[in-house]
Amino acid sequence: MRASGHRAALLAAALLLAACGNAAPRQDAATGAAPLPPDIARALQTDERVLDCAQAAAAGGSAFAPDWVRAYRVDLDGQAERDWIVEGLHPCLRRDGLSDWWLYADDGQARRLLGRIRGARAVEVLPARTRGHADLRVDTPAGTRILRYRDAGY
Repeated sequence: MRASGHRAALLAAALLLAACGNAAPRQDAATGAAPLPPDIARALQTDERVLDCAQAAAAGGSAFAPDWVRAYRVDLDGQAERDWIVEGLHPCLRRDGLSDWWLYADDGQARRLLGRIRGARAVEVLPARTRGHADLRVDTPAGTRILRYRDAGY
């Protein structure tokens, strides 16, 4: 299976697992993507990875735009509100099929960064939990690894 097919299969599985037990969020039927919340967009404007991109600065400010990423609603923390996995799509955030990813908890009022993953093909939400948070399977060029929640983040 090609890397893009493998990635798509993992992402589809992650989104299916994430949808269990909660009402479906407003998502694009073809991609599973959800609109990026304004507070996450603001946070990404000043994220170190985005700022490292030569194309991210424009007229003294950030040129980051919501179409630089794709956001997915998932259950990371077992709470009522769905959380967020954000995948980099812009060439500065995606190279050779490897994306940068951001993980955000959502309490219904605000989002809190739980972690960043650099250079992964896919991030899958697993049913296993550590400290109340879903374990994550991350597919990287070095192999597959499991991320577990520790000390307020992944």
